[in-house]
Amino acid sequence: MKRIIVNDLATIDRLDMVLDKKMEVIIGAQASGKSTLAKLIYFCRKIKDYMLEYLVESKNFTSVHPNEYYTYFLKYVRKQFMGCFGTTKHMRPFRIEFYYNWSEKDPLTSPHIKRMSLALDRTGFVRVSFSKTLSDQIKRLIDETARLYTSTSATDPNPIESLMNDLKTRQFVRSHFLTVVSGLFDDAEEILYIPAGRSILATLSEQLHDLDVSIMDLPLQEFIDLIQVTKKSFGVRIPEMISNYTKTIDGQIKNADVDLAYKIVREILRGDYVNDTDGEKLYYSDNAYVKLMYASSGQQEVLWIVLLIFIKILEQKKVFLVLEEPEAHLFPSAQKNVVDLIALLINSTNSSVLITTHSPYILTSINLSVYSAKVEDRILGNEPPVLHRRLRISPSQMDAFMISNEGSFSFVSIKDRTERLIDASKIDQISDLINEDTDKIMDMEVRYDL
Repeated sequence: MKRIIVNDLATIDRLDMVLDKKMEVIIGAQASGKSTLAKLIYFCRKIKDYMLEYLVESKNFTSVHPNEYYTYFLKYVRKQFMGCFGTTKHMRPFRIEFYYNWSEKDPLTSPHIKRMSLALDRTGFVRVSFSKTLSDQIKRLIDETARLYTSTSATDPNPIESLMNDLKTRQFVRSHFLTVVSGLFDDAEEILYIPAGRSILATLSEQLHDLDVSIMDLPLQEFIDLIQVTKKSFGVRIPEMISNYTKTIDGQIKNADVDLAYKIVREILRGDYVNDTDGEKLYYSDNAYVKLMYASSGQQEVLWIVLLIFIKILEQKKVFLVLEEPEAHLFPSAQKNVVDLIALLINSTNSSVLITTHSPYILTSINLSVYSAKVEDRILGNEPPVLHRRLRISPSQMDAFMISNEGSFSFVSIKDRTERLIDASKIDQISDLINEDTDKIMDMEVRYDL
């Protein structure tokens, strides 16, 4: 399992979180550290992809002295960190530890544990290091890659680089490296991040290719790149897309899951998304549509949540999804539908999801999914189901946390260990405060006979 320990990063004083559930939820007020933590977990798990990108670039080996290979890789990791979090000179001296293969029975100092450490020294310089087990494996892989790129022959000074100019060879080499790097970090899941504030990308959908992404943080750049690639799959409506997909792959799709996913997507979007030569549209009948840039804010915010999840269910890709504020601009029933789709992703592909949210409707929808699994999974078909079995989340596979920096910093689980649901008092905490003030005003109204 994965584990992260954070000290003194932004608003986070001290935090220790084990990432061992299929669904993990973080709630908290604005500026409490939710996004910082979500982005940090994403970055730490994304390291395998950053290493992959490093390995497939020949210049990282052909223009660097062999003694500097590993040092340059550490510099590359530092650059990616700064791409996620900006310059670090103004930050507190933080220390972050991320464990890729931690086990409850192992001490954190166990020699076989694979760990990345990030520390900001007092000069404002980020130091990146890996545990000996992991660093030895990284160095070995880098050295093996360097030998490929620096091999020579009489007819071609760099035959590997020449081969890499061939698309099929490049795809094969990249696939091979991905397998090796995934094993190195004990992480076979595809890593996805869906940030908050997504509607602006839909509003600017037809100008997206002209945006200067270099001014954005790295996770947002990666999200935009992902959108640009994924939207090419939606040149037709989803039913036709499914039909075309099944004709081009070997093996079977999970038809029941795909059909259910499409049904939920339709309920949320109230139409079919299509990206054709005339731009991005939402069809709400056979011929009537609205351009995406003129769609409702809720449709714009939720579009790439549901489409990315649908694609992963169709392709049966196991992912680790970081999803910020899925509730944005959505009616409560649509928020429940989003939770249903997330649950289906988890059950269909064995994926895992980290959610940050402010919404009590998201939390109660998650509770419904867990409660259904707790009760309906034990009835064994003797009653008509209230919630479809593929939309349930096992109580043992969900946890929820509240992060707060009001007064002293705290990060605590809000899952009731007896009921195994999210503590309802935490969900209703703000409502209680509003009700208390309402009662006080009502009391004043009575006392002054108003």
